[in-house]
Amino acid sequence: MREATRALHEASHAVVGLELGFEVRYVTIEPERDAGGTRWGGCAIDRRPDRIYGLEAELAFALAGFATTGTEGTDADFESLRLHYNARKAIAHLGRAERSSRYNAGLRRAREILRDQEPAVDRLAAVLLERRRLEGREVRQIIRDTGRKTA
Repeated sequence: MREATRALHEASHAVVGLELGFEVRYVTIEPERDAGGTRWGGCAIDRRPDRIYGLEAELAFALAGFATTGTEGTDADFESLRLHYNARKAIAHLGRAERSSRYNAGLRRAREILRDQEPAVDRLAAVLLERRRLEGREVRQIIRDTGRKTA
């Protein structure tokens, strides 16, 4: 994945996460190692203890990067991309039709947010390309500076 595409991908996770009420700890386009191996960037979030997020929010966050970079989702894509554990776990018990319906609802929600927050995503991606890693407070400030609210 090209670096500019990676920056858009990770910026999208951060913007959607904040819009849905997640706490963004940091976002980076630097390679990171996790239990699944090396990832080419990441957006670390925390879930607020005073909120109930729901499946659509988990899926929207998980799919935000792919929603921006144009990848259409299928059940096979969802599993092969090793998306976020909570979203995978939450749909594992559902039948194929329901899983597909929920997946598509999450993808639609991510795209709605990204359409509304496009200037923030673009600005955040540009700063990521310059700085490579941003802390959560910096992400929130960049979004506020584009005239957008954060949850």
